[in-house]
Amino acid sequence: MLRHDAIYKTHNTVKTIRGDGENERCYDENDNEVTIDESLVTAKLSETEYQDNRQSEYPTLTEQLDKLYHDMTNNKLDTTGEWHKAVKSVKDKYPKP
Repeated sequence: MLRHDAIYKTHNTVKTIRGDGENERCYDENDNEVTIDESLVTAKLSETEYQDNRQSEYPTLTEQLDKLYHDMTNNKLDTTGEWHKAVKSVKDKYPKP
């Protein structure tokens, strides 16, 4: 999840975000600046951090389909298959909170 998405999800009065980092400013529908509660944003980001980490480490879909094909051919559509091992290793590395 991106920081801007977390702000929108945790601060329902925010309609516009301008800038990033130290230059980031949030505004309501009347263009009044909104103060952001950083603890809420951080908590929202941490809820999906494992998903972001997993996504960057999973094999590509092409690689996963190739593993599945070979597992099917070798009658290994169970926990001994290469696809399962590849996906499980990432899931184990980044468990759901």
